[in-house]
Amino acid sequence: VMKCMWLFVSATLLSTVFLSVLAYSIPSIDFSLPFMVSPAFWAVLISIFDRDRPLRSLGWRPAFRQWVKVTLILSGITIGLLTIAWLFGQTTLNSKTLSKFFQWETVISLSIGILPNTGEEVGWRCYLLPSLMREKGSWSALLCTTLVWWLWHVPYMAFLQWKVFG
Repeated sequence: VMKCMWLFVSATLLSTVFLSVLAYSIPSIDFSLPFMVSPAFWAVLISIFDRDRPLRSLGWRPAFRQWVKVTLILSGITIGLLTIAWLFGQTTLNSKTLSKFFQWETVISLSIGILPNTGEEVGWRCYLLPSLMREKGSWSALLCTTLVWWLWHVPYMAFLQWKVFG
């Protein structure tokens, strides 16, 4: 278990350095998506070959009913906030306002934005944290996961800063 966990940590940290160098070297290409999904990629790949941590142990199963509930709750909150804004004269409710509010571009961009973040969560919360908790206990696992998460972000953020600000 420890060997595969350290393989995961090493692979994710090396891949972030590699992707960061690519992002700096080829500024015309956005490497954000491969960067964000790399923890899930390594967690799934290692789980396929790890007999102690099979793929199903990641615990990540999309649950249709829960997604429907979350969607309905968020839609209700959105419609409620829009209604409050209308009641206080902050917006008008007409076909132009509503069509802008419910544009497909907004829905698509929100959906696309969720996917890369899911890649991170599968790696950190579904693979690394449970592995560390079994071996080290809760506090040590949380501290180690935080440290690895931070180390994973540093190279990409550093190269991104150089890329944007020169």
